[in-house]
Amino acid sequence: MQLNYIQRGCFKWPIDVSILSVKTVSLTGSTLLWLVIITLGLAFTGSLLIILLLKRRYQRKITELEHRFLLVQMDPHFVFNSLTAIQNYIFKNDPYQATRYFSSFSKLVRLILENSQKDFISIAHEVETLTLYLELQKLRFGDKFEFTITVDPDIDAEHHTIPPMLAQPFIENAIERGSVHMGKRGSINIRFILRGSNILFEVEDNGGEYPTSNANQQKLKKEFEAHAFKRSSDRLMNLRKIFRRKYKMEIKDLAQVAENGIQGTLIIFTLPIL
Repeated sequence: MQLNYIQRGCFKWPIDVSILSVKTVSLTGSTLLWLVIITLGLAFTGSLLIILLLKRRYQRKITELEHRFLLVQMDPHFVFNSLTAIQNYIFKNDPYQATRYFSSFSKLVRLILENSQKDFISIAHEVETLTLYLELQKLRFGDKFEFTITVDPDIDAEHHTIPPMLAQPFIENAIERGSVHMGKRGSINIRFILRGSNILFEVEDNGGEYPTSNANQQKLKKEFEAHAFKRSSDRLMNLRKIFRRKYKMEIKDLAQVAENGIQGTLIIFTLPIL
């Protein structure tokens, strides 16, 4: 209906209203209760998921911090012995050796601190760190042991990466509790081998039982081995949690697995290529 112009006055128009369809929704007490339950259930589920996500995130952060702490740890005995060696060179009036040792020790500490900021470093960088560490030990012990480090030619040492300083506790154990106490010259052989989608990081030494029957020395050796194993196994466990990959470590007594009467220990780290 359209009204163009209306004069003053009172007018009445009849209007027919037709209601085609009217739908009525009735909410009973039971329906309202279910709506409340569903709403609360969705809110609870959402809150639980958020809490679980936050828990997982913080758990990952805690694991990463534990990993960093384990990585940055330097054996206090090694630090003390290194500083003592420098002091001995000074007392012996050998400034050249004292300066050389101190320079190498300072560089090694710097490398270890740099490595502690990284989850992975190149194999080339790891070789540099291990070489410096072993050369420092040779300055202390002279010709009581020798070492070799070999890298599989199929490995790209500049680009293939591994967790830093995994084997250091075992190398230290082979020197401190093995080579310097044996009647024969100690030998430490470090190998990086490409095997499928993994890098095998092997450390082999020729240290057997001590030639003496000193029970205290044997006890110290066992305690140090347990400590070295725990440090490395804790790091591998954290790496598995963080990166969801299969990092493994094996320890073999060569006297039991070798047929030619060789004595020593073989440590094998299986490290997935990332």
